[in-house]
Order: sequence, then structure tokens, then C-alpha cells
Amino acid sequence: MAHDAESASTARPRSAALARCAAVAIAAACTALSNAEAGPLQSSWEPMGRQALEIGRLGAVTLALCTVVLVAILVALAWALRRAPRAGSDTPADASPPPEREARSRRSVIAAVAGSVFGLLFLIVASVVTDHALATLSLKDAVNITVTANQ
Repeated sequence: MAHDAESASTARPRSAALARCAAVAIAAACTALSNAEAGPLQSSWEPMGRQALEIGRLGAVTLALCTVVLVAILVALAWALRRAPRAGSDTPADASPPPEREARSRRSVIAAVAGSVFGLLFLIVASVVTDHALATLSLKDAVNITVTANQ
């Protein structure tokens, strides 16, 4: 019975830590979204031309991928915090983990690196597709602007 009370007392701080991590992440996301508006004529969510539409699509794809990555990181953090073994001051240090746990960790790191590489390659392809779409637009009614800088 003492073991159940001890595990319940360690579960509460873990749950509180998870709640604090989630609250910080949500607050950061809300702050970033509230500061995203630059002005009435500069919203990337309301493109005002064909070029802006293509660039806006790329921005939406980038935001979606970043959101997926953020959620995956928060889920992995919560999972790691839930599974982390708790030790007391009398517990000896685990200098060499069991081979099966080491292999599981190695697979997790390899999967995370592969996912990162896949995401970056996906963004590169999306950027190239956007660049191609911009390069193939008609210049028939285009407005040419010459900018001259004087110092």
C-alpha cells in the first residue's frame, strides 16, 4: 500500500510539469499568432495577386509542417516525461543502460532525424514548385518598378 501512495505522489508532480509545459507552448503559439498581422494591406493570409497567392501557399505549407513538428515534439516530450523512471537519493546511477533500451533509443533518434530530413526536403520541393509557378506567370500586364538608392 505504501508503494501505491508513493507512485501517486510522484504522478502528481509529473502531471503538473506536463500541464506547465503545455501551457507555455500554447501561450507561445498564441503570442506568435497574435503578432503575425503586419497591417491591413500586408496579410499573408489574404493575398492580393497571383504572385502573392503562390507565396501564400508556400507560407501555408510551411506553417502546416511547422505545426506538425511542434505537436510531434510536444507529444514526444510528454511521452518521455510520463515514462521517465523516478529514482530516490539511494538509487545508484545507471551508467550503462540495457542493450534493448539503447537500441530503442537509437531507433527513436534515427526516426527523428529521418523525419527532419524528409520535412526539409519537402519544404525544398515546395519552394522549387513555388519558384517555378512564379517564373511561369505571364508578364503581359506586369508593372515594372525601378528602385534607385542614393546615399
